[in-house]
Parts: sequence; structure tokens; C-alpha cells
Amino acid sequence: MVLTMILFSINVVAQGELEDEVVIIKAYKPILADAIKNDFNPYLPTAGSLKPEVSYDIPTKALKVTYEPTRIKALSMRKIKPEPIQRVYIKAGYGNFASPLLEVYFNSLRNKK
Repeated sequence: MVLTMILFSINVVAQGELEDEVVIIKAYKPILADAIKNDFNPYLPTAGSLKPEVSYDIPTKALKVTYEPTRIKALSMRKIKPEPIQRVYIKAGYGNFASPLLEVYFNSLRNKK
């Protein structure tokens, strides 16, 4: 295994130093060849010629249905006592960078009407 690791760790270079010299004679000017356009117009039928005449013959047939739904009893909801409401809510705190927090809420109690 050690021998395999040593064999695979050898640097292998596929190409040596390039010694070819390139001489630029003039600037490159790209030219696009003319494209060949296919001139054709699709055949579009007129709007009135697309409506086929269709006649339907559906026989009427009465079906017997013997299913009768059962009566469902209505559910009653239990009475839930509302939570008590506080008249005043105060929230105070002090945070980072000298940022104080003060919240005060005033409420009225529930009316029994």
C-alpha cells in the first residue's frame, strides 16, 4: 500500500515547454456569413370553416335512488368562562447600548351587556 501511494504521488507532466512563436499580422475582424431565409406562409383556415355540425341523441332514463340520509343531531358547545382582563399592563426593561424599554397599556373591563 505504501508503494502504491508513492507511485501515485509522482508529478506527471503531459506537455513540455512550448517554444512556438506566433506572429500577428493584422487585427482580427469577424465576418458573419449571409443567412438563408425560408420564406413560407402557413395555411390558416378561416374561422367559419372550423365549426363542424354535430347532433346529439341522448336517451332520457329515470334512475331509482333508494338512499335516504339519516338525521344528524346538532352539537352543542360548552360554555367557556372568559379570562379576566387586567386594567393596567406595564412592561419595563433595559437592553444593550443604553436602550430602555417602557410599555404601558390601559384597558377597560368587560361590560356584561
